[in-house]
Amino acid sequence: AVVSTQSTGEMAELSWYSRKFAATFLGKVPESTHEEALKCFLQSEEVAPRSWNRNVYLIGRMYYRLENRIKAREYLELVLSLPNIIADDTEIDEDAADLYRKLG
Repeated sequence: AVVSTQSTGEMAELSWYSRKFAATFLGKVPESTHEEALKCFLQSEEVAPRSWNRNVYLIGRMYYRLENRIKAREYLELVLSLPNIIADDTEIDEDAADLYRKLG
């Protein structure tokens, strides 16, 4: 489920041009929206709360994309408070801090 939720978020963030380019060379590109991606990330978080920092960050990022600043801030603060256990967590902290700053 982790790979599919991350892929869903990535599909939701592809620009129109990127989708057309990929469709030309790869065939049909899976469609996804920020709402669908958020739903997948939230389901993953419900199954295993706070077990993967990237998932918590991606929830915050989807809320940011959906212009829900309160929820985006909540999840970005949460991911920044979690311990860094794997190497990926340090990068996630940097991304979360950058996005948090954009919230003002």
